[in-house]
Parts: sequence; structure tokens; C-alpha cells
Amino acid sequence: MSTHHASAQLGSESIGKLLYRFALPSITGMVVGALYHVVGRAYLSRVADADALAGMTLTFPVMTVIMAFGMLVGIGTGALISISLGRGQREDAEKCLGQAVALFFLMYAVLSPLAFVFMDEILNALGAKPDMLPYAKQYLTIILAGNIVQHLSFGLNNAIRAEGFPGRALATQLIGAGLNIIVDPFLIFPEFLNLGVRGAAWGAVISQSVSAAWVLAHFMSPKSACRLRWKNIRIHPPLALKMAGIGLAPFTTQFVASIVLAVFNLSFRHYADDNCELYIATMGTVQAITMLFFMPVFGLTHALQPIVGYNYGAHNYERVRHAYNLTLKVAIAFGICGALFCWLGAQPLAHLFAPKNNPQLAELRAILPHYLRVMTLIFPVVGFSITTSQYFMSIGKTALALATTLLRQVVFLLPALLILPRFFGIEGIWYATPVSDFGSFAVALILFCHEQKHLRKLIQQ
Repeated sequence: MSTHHASAQLGSESIGKLLYRFALPSITGMVVGALYHVVGRAYLSRVADADALAGMTLTFPVMTVIMAFGMLVGIGTGALISISLGRGQREDAEKCLGQAVALFFLMYAVLSPLAFVFMDEILNALGAKPDMLPYAKQYLTIILAGNIVQHLSFGLNNAIRAEGFPGRALATQLIGAGLNIIVDPFLIFPEFLNLGVRGAAWGAVISQSVSAAWVLAHFMSPKSACRLRWKNIRIHPPLALKMAGIGLAPFTTQFVASIVLAVFNLSFRHYADDNCELYIATMGTVQAITMLFFMPVFGLTHALQPIVGYNYGAHNYERVRHAYNLTLKVAIAFGICGALFCWLGAQPLAHLFAPKNNPQLAELRAILPHYLRVMTLIFPVVGFSITTSQYFMSIGKTALALATTLLRQVVFLLPALLILPRFFGIEGIWYATPVSDFGSFAVALILFCHEQKHLRKLIQQ
């Protein structure tokens, strides 16, 4: 299919068909990406105690910050490669690709050693207790050592999509996640290598290494639209700044997310010092479960972007409104299904992530259903806020999109985490999430009503 014909379909094909065709690979890819955390935790729960699971959870803010830097480069790279190829400037696209590789190695050379040197201080600042610290260090040491393969795998996958190979980009994720599911038991379980937490970390690194090799093989193949050439693996400051400017919004979102994760851990440490490892381990498990239900909504809204962007630019405002409204309905349907699954299936999920044959996790198994239901109280309408933010991004209102995204975490969630526990103790920490979700939904609803009026005016012109 030619690029012109594919673009023309954005303005003529049924919105429902377009949304389905664009959303299916995006949703699949995002769910597969989320499986890395879920699989490692599910396997580890068969042999580990709450200290080990809590130690693993403590590393998430650090990993999120490093991932944010990867997105800063990766998303900007994909956008610039797409633009360059669209203009027929293959050499410029290859320069972007080479610079991305150079920047990933530079970040690895700077961030990983810094994290190694200050690891104890960082983990203590994130709320680690002496019993959790060894597990957190075991997991983080291996993840940091292999961090470059994560950057190459996930970061350069954006470039594969930008070339117009969504199927190959999805294959990158399927290969990594599939291999992770296969190798983790051999690394973690006592019957085999018995590496425990270290096994979960090595499973992620090994599977991401294979994904990275797959990505690099693609860019060294004649089939790729732009080739990775040794002469281009260097840093061009003006181009690097341009990349960073494009990736700034997702970088900021991820960076703030790491702060929120840290505040959760510190809140549990402050309000449940004697038993904080239980709550931190439970929070990590709840986040792994809910992530699987968030990802379809993110995948759906990513599919919205080209449809809305094309039709807004072509002044097809009726199609813009139809795409926006349909995506909202589907996102809410996903939210309702996710909430029902968590509410009705809370007990079986507790047994999956804290199995009966592991008596060390008996307390976690007992409290997980309650807190999973609390965290998904407002789940049915969470997609409303995500869709609205992506809509504004699609029509070029990036400042409003970023503000809408950060609203939940900065304006609502962080204050709720600081205020509610003062009155309600541990329960207040958990209820901070549904409170912030409701607040961001209320603001998104106001913005939605305002945008509907604006679109009606544009349609009538």
C-alpha cells in the first residue's frame, strides 16, 4: 500500500475500522511490554518472601528514571526519522539513527555508574529497610549492568515503527516477552539455577538482549528504510537538542511517575515502619496487575493520534469529533472490564501472585484483594483522562496535553499522598490513587465539554 493511499484512508475509511486496525498492534505491543514486570513477579512469588518482593519494588523509581531518559531519545528519534523519510531524506534519517545509538551508549556510560556508586544512598532514600536492601541491590545491580540492551531494544523500536514496520516492531516485543516467560523459571526456581531475585533480573536482561540483537539486525539489513552505519554513530548537539525537545513530554511524565513511586514507598515506610515491606510488596503487585489493564487504554489512545491529527489538519472536524467520542467510549468500556476483572477476580489474582504453597506470603495474600479493589475504584473513567490528554497531543496542543497528564500525578496524587495518611493512616495511602483519578476525570470532563463546543463551531463554519 502506498504512503499516499494509506494517508488518504485516514480521511475516508470508517472511523471504527481505522481505530481497530491501528489499535490492535499498539495494544498488543503495550500489553506485551507490561508482561516483563508481571511475569518476573509472578514467578518470584512462588519462592520469595515479602522482603524480596518489596526489594524488587523499591527499584522501580530508579528504573523509571532511566526509562525516562530512554524515551527522551527514543521517541524523538522515531519522530525525526519519520519526518526525514517522508521528505525523502534517507541520509538524515540514518544520521538520526546513528546518533540515537551514540546517545544510548552515552547515557549508559553516565547513568549506570552513577547509580552503582550511590546505590545504597538511593535505595535508603527510597525507603529501604535492612531486610529489603540486599534484594533491591541484587536486582538493581543486574538491571543496571544490562541497561544498554533495554535502551537499544525499546528505544530503537520507535525507529522501526517510524520506518513503517509496525509488525516488525511488535515482533521485537513478542520475542522479548516470550523469551522472558520461558527463561525465568529456569533462573528463579530452586529446581534449576535457584537465583531468586537475581534470576528475575537476569531473565529481563537476557530477553531484552535478544530483542536488541533483533533490532540491530533489522537496521543492518538491506530491507530497512534506513541503515545503521558506523560513520553515523556520533553525537550532533543541535540534532540531539531537537530529539530531546520532541521527547520532553513523555520524559517529564515518566520522571514524575518515578517521584510518585518513591513517595508511595516512603509513605509506607513512615506510616507502617514495622511492617512496611508487606505494603510495599503489595503495592508492587497491585501496580503490576493494574498495568496490564492500563496498557490497552494507552494503546488505544496511541491509535487515535494519526486519525485525529490527519483529519484535524484536513479540516474534517466531524470525523475528529467522531474519532474522539468513539475512543472515549471504548476506553471507558476497557476501564469497566478491567475494574470488573479486578473486583470479581481479586481472590484468584491474590493466589496467582501470592500462591498458597508459599507460606511466607500468607499476609500479602490476605490483604491483596482489598487493596486491589481500592486501587481500581475509579478505573472505569481513568481512560477518559488518558484519551483527552492524547487528543490534545494529536491536534498539536502539547502544553495542554502535558498539563492534563501531569494533573493527576502532581496536582492530585502527590498532595493526596501527603494529606490523606495524616487522617486515615495506611488506608489513606491506598485511597490517594482513586481520589486523584476522580479529580483528573473531573477536569478532563470539563475540557471534553469545552472541546465539544469548539468542534461544533468548527463543523458549522
